[in-house]
Amino acid sequence: MFLFKKSARPRCARAVVKRRLHVDQLETRLTPTAMGLTWDSSLETVSSNGPSTTVSGTTVATDSNGDYVAVWAENGQYGGWNVYARRYSSSGAAQGSTFRVNTATGYNEQDPSVAMDSVGDFVVTWSAFGENGSGWGVYGQRYNACGIAQGGEFQISTASAGNQTHARVAMDSVGNFTVVWQAYTQATGNWGIVGEQYSAVGTPVGCQFQVSSSVGNKEFPTIAMNGSGAFVVTWSSYGQASSRWGVCARIYATGAIPRGSEFLVSATATGDEMDSAVAIDAYGNFVISWTGDPTGSWGLYAQHFSSCGTSQGAQLQVGTANSSSAVYSDVALDQWGNCVFTWSSSVNGNWTNYVQQFNACGQAMTGQLQIGSTGSPYQTYTGIAMTLTGQLVVVSDGTTCNGYNDVFAQIGLQG
Repeated sequence: MFLFKKSARPRCARAVVKRRLHVDQLETRLTPTAMGLTWDSSLETVSSNGPSTTVSGTTVATDSNGDYVAVWAENGQYGGWNVYARRYSSSGAAQGSTFRVNTATGYNEQDPSVAMDSVGDFVVTWSAFGENGSGWGVYGQRYNACGIAQGGEFQISTASAGNQTHARVAMDSVGNFTVVWQAYTQATGNWGIVGEQYSAVGTPVGCQFQVSSSVGNKEFPTIAMNGSGAFVVTWSSYGQASSRWGVCARIYATGAIPRGSEFLVSATATGDEMDSAVAIDAYGNFVISWTGDPTGSWGLYAQHFSSCGTSQGAQLQVGTANSSSAVYSDVALDQWGNCVFTWSSSVNGNWTNYVQQFNACGQAMTGQLQIGSTGSPYQTYTGIAMTLTGQLVVVSDGTTCNGYNDVFAQIGLQG
């Protein structure tokens, strides 16, 4: 029932920065004191594979007790990019060491996603280049709550032609999960969004299903599922909002039964909108965030929706206008409809991670709060997960003061 995160979007331009991994240096975490959010005072280094690696694409999932697993892609061992994970208790204590998720190596496994059920069983998905013999394919691995692999790595996208990539996974309270990804169709020359359901033991349920129904490119899907198995899928779509990028969504009842057709999330008439994130509560109400540039500068926006897809309240602008961009967003939602957004912004040429809390009425409960390592010019790829009762954890990819690269985690609590 927990949700998470996408990779970089090239249209929100910034240079990709290659950085080294470091695990010895701990810094003082910025501790927000504004009403609504409290944080622990420590900066926890998550990954532990040595100083010659780079990391990217951090993401996180939590169970009902607040225990969590952090997942990321890392370059520097086994002949290219691989996917790694580490488990933590609700207090932030490491549960075992860092472990490699993918079994096959040498294929550049990247862009991971993770989902966890109420008792801590979890599944990780990722994209691998060349492992299926032709381009990009999508793979997964299941684990129990003790971090023990359940079966072997399995292929999710079975198409033999065209690339399959950017998989995102969500899980219900008992371990059933759904994966969505973007698939390239050579006949049309377009990307579309497809999905597949799995039981808690990893068996496919039914056939692969088409999420996006209209023509044109559909890319970068995200998914959020609640404990009963209802879920929402969002993606970036070109051409449905005039000659520009827009964000679309589709609602599904338990069993992957569509509740109506896809719909356009925002009614903004100008500028591109893309790179969405979504969170859902126990009742099926949901909130979607996205990056948009209606004024010529990238900002972060959001909208609450009822379980039937009716917009609730006004569109939100998250954060402040003191940055040249707001990208790599994620969002988490509690059982009362309060939500917390994370994102990365470029301020005076430096990339910094932020968080902001809103209540169920769309009112900001905090200002824009900086999180992550202090004194760092590069902090990106935030991921967030939250229990229904409001305990949350944020993970990010950032540099320490001496220039090393690592994955960081911080535990918070809504007030």
